[in-house]
Amino acid sequence: MSKATISGLFVFFLLAVGCLQEQEYPIEPYIEFHSYTKINNQNDTILKLSLQFRDGDGDIGLLPTETVPPYDYNFYITLLRLRGTQLNPLLVNGEPVRYNSRIPMISPTSRNKAIKGVIEYSFDYSIMRSFLRNDTICFEVYIRDRALHTSNVVKTPLLLVN
Repeated sequence: MSKATISGLFVFFLLAVGCLQEQEYPIEPYIEFHSYTKINNQNDTILKLSLQFRDGDGDIGLLPTETVPPYDYNFYITLLRLRGTQLNPLLVNGEPVRYNSRIPMISPTSRNKAIKGVIEYSFDYSIMRSFLRNDTICFEVYIRDRALHTSNVVKTPLLLVN
């Protein structure tokens, strides 16, 4: 599978910001796995990866005009494949398969800038299944905020592609 096909996968983000009561979090973003969901459409199947996040100073997200490194991406996903007992990045043309993307700007308007919510990333599971059928995979994920603080790195649970 070519890099162009992999990088051309559809990406959808849904960000839900929760500010019901004042919270205090560290200024470094924190993420944790929430769920996988498979959605069957008429011709395609989508795999949705959901992660919960929180950030103490609310500086998550990029403006559409920000495209120059280090502000080109702020959401980093590497595809890992299980071989025996080892999880290793899946390589295409010698390079790891990455789904780097962008979380849109979130701007808390309250006095307390702490935010939390859910980030959802959708993969075209039909394409994934065409080159990973019967493989066991997971994703390694982290995010970066506007101050370039890097979150913890999360490995999602294993998933059999069938």
